[in-house]
Amino acid sequence: MAKLLNGILGRSTGKIGNIVSANWRGINYARTLVIPANPRTTDQTDNRNAFAEIVLLGRAVFTDYISTYWNGLARGKKFTGWSKFMGTNRRLSGAPIDRSLIRLTTGDLEGVANLSADVDTSTNIITFEFEETVSSSGSPSDSVSAKVYVPSRNYVYSNAVAILREDLSVSVTVPALSDVSTAHAYIQVMRADGTKWSTTQTLIIEP
Repeated sequence: MAKLLNGILGRSTGKIGNIVSANWRGINYARTLVIPANPRTTDQTDNRNAFAEIVLLGRAVFTDYISTYWNGLARGKKFTGWSKFMGTNRRLSGAPIDRSLIRLTTGDLEGVANLSADVDTSTNIITFEFEETVSSSGSPSDSVSAKVYVPSRNYVYSNAVAILREDLSVSVTVPALSDVSTAHAYIQVMRADGTKWSTTQTLIIEP
């Protein structure tokens, strides 16, 4: 970097040719313009795409999970709930991304038993059915939530009605469902008082 004292460039800012000039704390200077490399190898593209998709999911579920479950994990720690969510899912899902490994929550509360999905393209509704059966930490009054991510739309759909484990099913409406080739469903269970969560259960939906 050169310091400019006099001359035509003495008080200039901006770019002239491949030279950039500016002022820093009263000192005029010039340096060669450097354009950072932006390699687009397959691995780097996969990593960028995976990161972008997890960011999208995180934003879509921020109120439901980041501000509650993940921020709870970060309380009193040197990381934030957002960074914990991003780091956990980048490590688990890999690149290219394996959506079946995405975790909107990770906990020791018992998940739903015998989870299955019924797809009705005539009503645009996906119904997730399960049993009330619990064998360890679960309770019939646990809350069950469902998220359906459609990669081709980069959009997340959610159940509109509060559901309990004892209700035995939770439904999500996906507009124009017959046009969707693949969707990824994420099912979570939460203790009624919000103190415990299950690890996300996933299903691949192919209408």
